[in-house]
Amino acid sequence: PERGPGEIEALLRAVWGNMGTVLAEYPHLATICRPGSGHLEVVADGPLEAMRATGRPPVFVGGHLGSWEVGPAGPVSLGVPIAVVYQPLENPYLDARLRALRAGIGCTLLPRDSSARELLRAAKAGCAIGLIVDHRDDDGVPLPFFGHDKLTTLAPARMALRLGTALFAARVERIGPARYRLSAHGPILPDTPDAAPERQAEQMMRKVNALFEQWIRERPGEWLC
Repeated sequence: PERGPGEIEALLRAVWGNMGTVLAEYPHLATICRPGSGHLEVVADGPLEAMRATGRPPVFVGGHLGSWEVGPAGPVSLGVPIAVVYQPLENPYLDARLRALRAGIGCTLLPRDSSARELLRAAKAGCAIGLIVDHRDDDGVPLPFFGHDKLTTLAPARMALRLGTALFAARVERIGPARYRLSAHGPILPDTPDAAPERQAEQMMRKVNALFEQWIRERPGEWLC
């Protein structure tokens, strides 16, 4: 928000350039995400330690940064299955095509509108959970984001608390042509662990928003806002 009109115009060009790159990489997702391909650098000591401590894979939350499509390949490369929520396209033919391309990532895809029960079932079966949560959620609560209150979902934090597992914020950084660094930050913990679960969830997602804001400020041209 502190950038001038010229800077914002340059950022917009960078944002759309990154989006074009993401689209161009869709047909190559299977190659990019293949373990040992050299396209992904995975930093995941924290989630592995959390899994050993809790006995359950974590809940991961990410934003539309770098190429968010390759994010689930991080857990997959470590042998951890992951179920990811996605928004189906209205055009069923395009949606089927995108699902076929995303199959190369190696994750389970769950449609957003019918995902709650399936997510819990997947988590109890030993899957990590992945959600993109940097967009406005009309059913969310207002939490700070770039100096404004953004309607933010509490669902990831609620799920982590309910399952007794850890919540991590996942970051995707572009480090070269079709090359990415995938890292997980956390665990994200409530400030007052003896508070009511809803209050704990709000505190956790407030921290997630702060991390997203930090990452976006570092690489604003890689965020699809």
